Amino acid sequence: MQFRRLSWLAALLALALAGLGYRLVDLQVFRHAALAQQAEDNTHHEMLLEPRRGDIFDARGNLLATSVLVKTVWADPSLVGSRAGEVARALSPLLQIRESELCQKLLPKIHQNELGKTVTNRYVILNPKCRGDVGEDPGDDGGTFVRDRRDQVAEGRAGGLS
Repeated sequence: MQFRRLSWLAALLALALAGLGYRLVDLQVFRHAALAQQAEDNTHHEMLLEPRRGDIFDARGNLLATSVLVKTVWADPSLVGSRAGEVARALSPLLQIRESELCQKLLPKIHQNELGKTVTNRYVILNPKCRGDVGEDPGDDGGTFVRDRRDQVAEGRAGGLS
């Protein structure tokens, strides 16, 4: 009887080791390329960091053109939901955009994607050239600020005229 228990235990252990061996061969041999690419995608990211462009001066040293950092303010209408009016009322003075225009942008728009599935818009630009400090970056909960650069010609100096 004790020999029979020992045989069952050995068979169960051999079966468990065979299952682990199969899983090891599956991951290391058969799925190696796909998993290596997934690991590469998870660990390496390329980011383009553009340097600040230089100012343009005339022969006398007067500023002709410069680059100005601006922020793009966007929102996710599906997260705003039925509170589009309240959000538009709160953002209108900050973004200096009419409340009715913001409310129209914040309403979810339903359309069909290329697979025929009905979806709503998840990305609406509220103000593409927001200069100055309009608040803190809210992160992934409905909107964000994206730093961008816009070129600006110095007033009264266009075309090299003094």
